Amino acid sequence: MMNSLRAAAFLSLVVGSISGLAVGIYQFQRVFAANVAEVRRDALLAVDTVELLVQNIRLAVTTVAANIDPDDLAGSAEVFWQSVKQEWPRLRTMLVIDPSGSIVADLGRDGAAVGTDVSFRDYFLEVISGRETVYYVDAPIISTFDDRWILPVSAPVLDENLGGQGVVTASVEESYFDPTGWQSLGQGSQVYLVSMETGGVAALQPDMPLLGSGESADAAVLEAMRGPEGRLAIPGQTAFGSVASFGSLGVIVSRPSMAIRDLAIRSGAIRGLLVAAAAAFFAMAIFRGKVVLDRLRRDEERFRNLEAQQRLATSAAQIGMWRLDLGDQSLVWDATMYQQYQIAPEDFGGNFEAWRSKIHPEDATRFSSKLEAAIKSEQDFSDQFRILTPTGDERTILAMATITPSSDAQAKSLTGVSLNVTRTVANEKALRTALKRIEKDASIDQLTGIGNRRGFLQHTRRLQNKIPIEETIAVILLDIDEFKSINDVFGHVGGDYLLTVLAKRVESFLGADDYIGRLGGDEFSVILSGSRVAERAVNISNLILESCRNPLSFDERTIRYTASIGVALGPLSSAVRLLEDADIALYEAKRAGRNRLQLFNPKLRARSEDRKHLSDDLRVAISRSQIGIRLQPQVCTRTGSLGGAEVLVRWWHPLKGELSPDQFLPLAADMGLLSEIDAIVMAKAFEAVKILEEHGIYLPSISLNTSLERLISPKLITDVRSYSSYSGTVIFELLEITDFSLVEQQVLGHISKLRNMGICFAVDDFGSGHASLTALIALKPDFVKIDKRIVIEETSDGNSQSPFLLAIVDLCERLNIKVIAEGVETAQSAEILSNLEIEFLQGYYHGRPATVEEFIDWVLSCRPQ
Repeated sequence: MMNSLRAAAFLSLVVGSISGLAVGIYQFQRVFAANVAEVRRDALLAVDTVELLVQNIRLAVTTVAANIDPDDLAGSAEVFWQSVKQEWPRLRTMLVIDPSGSIVADLGRDGAAVGTDVSFRDYFLEVISGRETVYYVDAPIISTFDDRWILPVSAPVLDENLGGQGVVTASVEESYFDPTGWQSLGQGSQVYLVSMETGGVAALQPDMPLLGSGESADAAVLEAMRGPEGRLAIPGQTAFGSVASFGSLGVIVSRPSMAIRDLAIRSGAIRGLLVAAAAAFFAMAIFRGKVVLDRLRRDEERFRNLEAQQRLATSAAQIGMWRLDLGDQSLVWDATMYQQYQIAPEDFGGNFEAWRSKIHPEDATRFSSKLEAAIKSEQDFSDQFRILTPTGDERTILAMATITPSSDAQAKSLTGVSLNVTRTVANEKALRTALKRIEKDASIDQLTGIGNRRGFLQHTRRLQNKIPIEETIAVILLDIDEFKSINDVFGHVGGDYLLTVLAKRVESFLGADDYIGRLGGDEFSVILSGSRVAERAVNISNLILESCRNPLSFDERTIRYTASIGVALGPLSSAVRLLEDADIALYEAKRAGRNRLQLFNPKLRARSEDRKHLSDDLRVAISRSQIGIRLQPQVCTRTGSLGGAEVLVRWWHPLKGELSPDQFLPLAADMGLLSEIDAIVMAKAFEAVKILEEHGIYLPSISLNTSLERLISPKLITDVRSYSSYSGTVIFELLEITDFSLVEQQVLGHISKLRNMGICFAVDDFGSGHASLTALIALKPDFVKIDKRIVIEETSDGNSQSPFLLAIVDLCERLNIKVIAEGVETAQSAEILSNLEIEFLQGYYHGRPATVEEFIDWVLSCRPQ
């Protein structure tokens, strides 16, 4: 009997051991495959979660970049940050970077990044070079000021012309990407962010020796991450990678291969031992099976505790877990899923149709189709849809899943997660609405309410949807003559008022399909399309010119102004080129005397290119001392001796030779360089005075041509004081381009200060242009200089009783103003003018404009020996 029991026990042990071994091997393979699949699933879920987190940062960055002022990056960002940090409390810092690459605003809580140079970042260089990039996510980088890694999510700050004026970059607290907060991972799993461009790696959990922060993933790993499986060949690791939809960032989830094998071996051993234990039950006296069973129960309990911990982690992160059996269509939800849908477990049918009934009717069909397609292709599933809660609330849900094998090799199921993204979707919708509003505002000139340069381009694009691109359009470009002088005299408030009125006047002449925009400053553009476009362009331009001749009343003062207009005609496809052509025509209208219309023709472009080269040369000329002077003597009619000299500006061009004022001063006025040139002339004039004195020549007076821009500059008074050693009379001759009708209290105040310093004033070219009786009334000058064209015409016939000259002399005598006559080229003219008791004569008869050396020779040759 005992032998039979022993034999039965032995047979039971043998059979149990063989069965246990077979079951253990099968269980090992199944658990190992399931854990590998779990790592792959975790990688897919991790990349989707990272995408959601990055989108939230992106929303914050784009909101700031779209709202701050490109002209005041630091100030406007500081104001806007107060609302941003309330909406996105987990932002660690937000940096605003100016075009030089310096951080001008550190809006976070660290305050240690100000001044850091980040111009080496590729994205920054792309934005500043003019490439329009919506937003940017790159590899996690190590912070230069505290050695912690950050994920830079950036957006450009663009001006109205879509030019890059800076970059906004955000970073977040390290806990923002903490995996324990948003998904359950297998024991020993690690999550990494990877740059798909550089291979740079940052660990989201404590580093492991095989793949730590600061290391780089090789090309083979990056290539495998882009593949359909995403399985990575990392030594000692079971790893899967997946790439985010924006392409530049990937996520790797890995577990030590040894840990997976250990888990599979233990699970296989447990199952095998269970089978062996059943057989050994009959031989407990020999093998003490009870001890084994107790150990097995403890292992099972440990697994149940692990599952409970996983459920707790997903619940804390508000990530719902679900499992759909593809065989019987049964559906299992966790507690978070019921919370998201606001229903009780007993009210849920526990199958796919019950789930589908909770989805918004407009999204249900698409949801079903995408799910069926994923199942058929055995691909991962992802969809965003709306649901309706029992209370009538609408929520937006993001569901993601992957196919996982069941214990039955033939059965499969979908294991997935569900996230409530209602707030994120609402924020993105609000952002899109805000961006549309900003886009609209960005094409409107805030001062006048008409379009701007960006609006000009948008209108041409809209036209391309209405008319053929080869159809002729007209581009009209106009600006206000001497607008800077108006701003100087009436202030920017007066200038802005004029711009607003002019915009309304021009708009009143246009049709419903025409466009008007302010390109900047005082420059306006008009686009005409339709029939008779050339005729309409000329007619509207003439109406504008006539309207501009009507003065405006502002602050109990009168603003008198005119405008110049350039017009270009051509196909719609060349709209931008037409704007350039109109600008060329506009300059020609100004060069020809202003207050007129000029149609573009090809010859003007060649002239414009020459002018562009000349303007470049002029800036160089100022820096390289190519601007110089000549002196022309002024002779006293009473004594016949030298009464003074006029200082005349010259440009000694290295290729063109000596250029007279009329060849470059109008260009200098357009470039805003008149004041700078006037200062150079003054300095050289007093240098010349010293040189003359060293040769024993004393100049009783010097006359300097002075622009209105220079006249109202505070620096002029400082310069005059620096030359106080000159004992003669300094006369400022106001240039002929000065509109004396604009002279108001500001200018008169400067003139009064200069007069108190001994400066005298002369009206140049009296009798022509702006230099009329208006100048005498406004300025009360010390001298008038009769225009040389009047002198030549009135004295050429030998008539000594010219009514016009007599009237000027008599008027000036009554007003106690001395008279200078220029253009004296003959002895006959000199005699006639001397008999009229004009104070000084100036012209070729007495001496041509000369260099300082030539002037010295002239004076010495005229002196009696």
